[in-house]
Formats: sequence, C-alpha cells, structure tokens
Amino acid sequence: MSGVIARAWITAAAVCSFGMSACAACSQPSDVIARDGAAPAPRRDAGPPRDAHDGGGASVPYSKATFRASHNSYALAPLTDQLDDGVRFLELDIHDDDFASTGDYRVGHDEPGHAVSRDGTNPDTLALRAWLDVIASWSATSPTHAPITIGIDLKDNLADNRSYADGNLARLDAELDEAFGATLFSPDDLGDGWPSVDALRGRVIVVLTGSQSTRLAYRRDRGTSPAVAMDVTGRVVVVHDWHGADLWYWTGRRFDDGSVAFYRHGWIGEGQSPAVAIGEGGVVIVVYRTPGAVPQLQSRLGRIDGEHETTFGEAQPIGMGTDPTVRFVAANEVTEIHRSPATGDAWRWTGTVDPAAGTVTWSGSGRTGDAPFAKAVAEVGARRITVASMAHGPTPDDVLVYTTELAAAPTRIRYAQRAFVEYQRDDDPDLLVGAELFAVSAGFGAWGASWRSMGKVVRLWGFNSVLLATDPPPNFAATDQPLEPWYDEYCASVGTIE
Repeated sequence: MSGVIARAWITAAAVCSFGMSACAACSQPSDVIARDGAAPAPRRDAGPPRDAHDGGGASVPYSKATFRASHNSYALAPLTDQLDDGVRFLELDIHDDDFASTGDYRVGHDEPGHAVSRDGTNPDTLALRAWLDVIASWSATSPTHAPITIGIDLKDNLADNRSYADGNLARLDAELDEAFGATLFSPDDLGDGWPSVDALRGRVIVVLTGSQSTRLAYRRDRGTSPAVAMDVTGRVVVVHDWHGADLWYWTGRRFDDGSVAFYRHGWIGEGQSPAVAIGEGGVVIVVYRTPGAVPQLQSRLGRIDGEHETTFGEAQPIGMGTDPTVRFVAANEVTEIHRSPATGDAWRWTGTVDPAAGTVTWSGSGRTGDAPFAKAVAEVGARRITVASMAHGPTPDDVLVYTTELAAAPTRIRYAQRAFVEYQRDDDPDLLVGAELFAVSAGFGAWGASWRSMGKVVRLWGFNSVLLATDPPPNFAATDQPLEPWYDEYCASVGTIE
C-alpha cells in the first residue's frame, strides 16, 4: 500500500469508544484486536508533505488535502485539546428531543448526554450552540488554522419539526450563522471548485450527516398544489399541501437577479388546494379546501415578521366550494373566487381583513363572470415568480420548484444551504445530486477511495487502525483515538495539514 505506514498497529477497532461492540453508527471490522491504552502524544509536527496525493501542500485545493479528524469528538478529549493537536474535523451528534422547551438541539450519542465528555474546556451543557461557540472561540484566537470541518450527525429526524420554534432546519441554519458568521464557508461560496487550503484558513465548513430523511429534506421539499404570492418589497410566500393533506408554507425574498432565498418553513394546518395573497405590512391570507368528502372552504390570516417568520391564526369558515383563489384588492379587503362543486361555475366572496384581531369577515357571496385568479404565478410589475411541483433529478413528480422571468431553469424551493450534505453508501440517489462530500465506515474504505479518486471529499469514520488505510487516503480519517501515537504517525505519513 503506497504512502502509508508499513507496519501494523493493533487498536481498539472492534469496540467503539463507548465500550459497545458494533453499535449501528460506529460499526467496524471485527478482526482487529484491542491494544493497551497509551498516553496522549504531545503536540507534534505534521510531518513532510505527501506528494502522491497532495495531502501536505497547503496551496492545494481543500478536496485534495488530508486533515486530522476525530469521530464522536464530544466523547473524547476536550475539543480545544483536539484542535490544539491539529484535529480539523470534529463530529457532534445532536438530538431535537424537547426542542421547544429546551430551546436548542442537544449533544449526545444514543440520546442527549449519552457519552458526552464535560472535561476541561468542554461546555457544562448539552446545548449545541455552546459546543459550536467553543469551536468558534478557538477559531477566532487561531485565525491562520486550516479550515475546520464540523460534522453535525443528525440522530433524530428534524424534518418532522413543524416550525422554527420547534427546531426545524431553518433553526439549525440560524445557529450556524450565529455561531460562525462570516467565517462559515457554505455551498453558495463553492463556485466551480474548492479553494485552496490557504484560501480557506480561518474558515469553518459544516456538513450534515446522520438522518437521511433530514438530509433529504434539507436538499429539497416535496409537496403538491403549490401557490405563490409576492409583494412590492420582494417578500415571497409559497404555500402547498402534502398530497391533499397538511398545509405548509415557505417565506423568502426575491432578488434583482431573479433568485429567491427561502428563510422560514412551517406547518399551517390541515387542508388542500391552497391559495395565498400578501397585503400591506406583510399580512398574509391563505384560503383552502378542507380535506374530506364535503368541499368546505376556510381561511387563515397571518403576518410575516422581520425574520420572515409567519404565525397563522385560527381557521375561519367561508362556505362550500373547490379550487379557491384569492387577491388583496385594497389595504384590508380581499376577493376570493372559487368553483361551485355542483356546477363548476365561478363564485365570489369579499373578505374584510382585521390584522389586529387576525380575522377575516366574509360577505357578498355570488356568482361571477370573472375567472379565478392565477395561484401558481405572482407578478409585481415586470417581476414574476412561478411555482410548480414536478420531477426534479431522481425524485419523481412532487419536488417544489420555482422559476422567474430572469431564471427559467426550475430551482428547488429549500432551506438556505448553510451546510453541505454528505452522501453515504446506499443513500437515496437524490443525495448524490451535486454531492461533494462522501462518508462511510472505515470498514468500507474501498468505496470511499473510489470517490476520493474522482476528486470528492471523503470521510472514513471509525478509523481506529492503520490496517484500515486506503490509497488514496481519505481527506478525513476520523478516529476515536486522535491523540494516540499510531495516529500521529499515520497523519505524518499522509501529510495532514494544520
């Protein structure tokens, strides 16, 4: 095996760092025998550059470099000790249990607090933000460090959280921004290829791993019957149903280049076939049909706040009908046009909006010769946004997308993408679209090496023996023993960068 240490060190790969054999998240080959523990090695030089795979040259792209990396970092030596020793990949497992009451995600392996070390400079709390702040503070005092990559291992499904307050992925994006600010290197910064390690010094890169459902929800949203509204300030609201069941919304902003950034996502209530309109001051009205055999129409009133969050009031009945549409026609007046379930004729309602009370008073029902309003298109002057539910990439039929008059290619409606998303062995093909970071257990190193050979960034977790080394080496050989002498020698042999 070229470029790796010839002699074999025997380590504790058969037992994960928590004393459990073959835990699902940390499974390792069973033919490696445990060795006696050794004292942590003193801080050492990274060793000479490794020419074969450009691992040691700081001017090489991030994707070609190798870095010291730890697995289940919260369970090992204090994070600052690991960073001082040159570790540049840290993994934090998080849970969303009781997020609404605790106000944060919590760190732990099988559950919040499980296997968490609170020694040294580690936080005396399980709150994710405190752990991110430790990394951010260390980074600020060591501004020339090679980029720190943080793996957020999603132990729970965050996709079923119904709002920002409940800990959905918009909240996770916000925590990353608040912790790292301008030092965060996001997918939007990537451009046509990875910058050099030197260009990324002082930066932090976050990658989502763990729960596949959550990673998929971060990359795309699925739904049916989308509708859109836009106001003169560029605020955008998209509402949709989930195959005739629950109603959800997205809020964001349209920019001059035709792009739309979506900031918040949340559940509205039960319903189908929604329509939406925006009035003055960010007042939003949604009208929809209730599920079930009897076609009843209802409305909900909300308001977009300065953070793009929208809180909707209680459902208010309108009357019978299908295919509702709605528009503001004055500051506090809306017109709703729908179809009669019996004849298909168009009928009209007038609604008087009371933003302070969060209510709409409906009156003046009657047939109309006017056509229903367009729901999937919003126009303000020359600006236009259109939404659709369609096949996009490997996902069939129901990916939510938008286009504008300046951006004709369908673009996914999704979270702000402050983090990268790992693709793992046997993942849904949708996660392979645009994937740059790949990860697998060290027992399947050949799979990782194949992606590494194609220029991708690769992490092998549970890298607890030099016997697990690959050629080319992974960017991150993530070990449970980051301060052990054998790992020091391995890192020197592949030219890790600090």
